Amino acid sequence: MSAMEKVFTKEFLEINKDLDNMDDIYAAAVKEDASITREEFDEFMTHVSEAMDVSENGEMSVSDLENVSGGEITITWAIFAGLTGICYKGGEAIGKAIYYWRHR
Repeated sequence: MSAMEKVFTKEFLEINKDLDNMDDIYAAAVKEDASITREEFDEFMTHVSEAMDVSENGEMSVSDLENVSGGEITITWAIFAGLTGICYKGGEAIGKAIYYWRHR
């Protein structure tokens, strides 16, 4: 499990749901784990943003995640991407910020 996957939990998303830009989200992530580099953060967020085309019920298919990540996904990655998609559909700022990272 990567440092990013360890930081971006359901609790992290709930606590930081009002963050509306990537710099603030990065700062919150580094507060949790100082070893996270900006490059690692940007790469992870790119994958999540690209995977956030959620269905009507807020879920993402495993095949969608495999397409984004090149087939190398983990359960944690799938859970995080699904939670982030739910945040987006729920109108939380963090979900929208991550979605729009690559959907502008």
